[in-house]
Amino acid sequence: MTARKAAFPMRVFRLAHMAGLLVKGLSICKYRFPRQTTEERNGEIRRWSIQLLRAAGMQVRPVGAPDQWPGRTMIVSNHISWIDVFAVLAVAPGVFVAKSEIRDWPLVGRLVTAVDTLYLAREKKSDVLRMNQSIVATLEAGRRVAICPEGTTTWGDELLRFHAALFQPAIQASATLHPIGLRYLDASGRSTRAAGYVGEMSLLGSIWRIVSEKAMVVEVRFAPPVDAAGSDRRTLARLTEQLIGEVLGFAGSQRAPETSADPLV
Repeated sequence: MTARKAAFPMRVFRLAHMAGLLVKGLSICKYRFPRQTTEERNGEIRRWSIQLLRAAGMQVRPVGAPDQWPGRTMIVSNHISWIDVFAVLAVAPGVFVAKSEIRDWPLVGRLVTAVDTLYLAREKKSDVLRMNQSIVATLEAGRRVAICPEGTTTWGDELLRFHAALFQPAIQASATLHPIGLRYLDASGRSTRAAGYVGEMSLLGSIWRIVSEKAMVVEVRFAPPVDAAGSDRRTLARLTEQLIGEVLGFAGSQRAPETSADPLV
């Protein structure tokens, strides 16, 4: 049975509400952040992210989230959509590592930049070293960092091989890895592709697909934490990939085969 869609007036209302919240978020970043501690900023980011998801017709549902966080934490997540960022920030506010193209997105890009996102130019192999140095500094400052090591998005029904390069900073900073699996459900509680931002889809097209759903839930499923100290990046990449696959209920056939042709491996 196919879940019902939202009425057209509701879709328009959601778009307007989201636009208003994006402007509000920029105002918070500009006027409140300079006077706030990291903890206070994290609280603002968490509340605002929950509001944005609700405006889009989406509820966030954490499963197995820790009661306390270590000082140096790296979130490792699968990647389905641009809205993944806000789903994670609603549960575990921190600094995201994202592709550099996001910086140029209207409104969304400005807001993501304002919350200290670290941008990686994936087409430049040399940029990985610069990025890793930035991640180490951020972790050592006691802030959470979130990465999506698949390097691209899927529809959420498979898991691509994790690139290992961005795990090196966790080793250098002796951080704790928290693997999480994201899954989007429709109003009937079934997995849905409606949140997917894949291939040549436009950002506006993706937003319209999301607000057109009657309702959605994004599950943020936490796997057991992993101590990065003393390990190596390829081992951490494979282990976190396996743990996320398990919390999402993926069989081995839903995970891509090993490959070593990518410079970020």
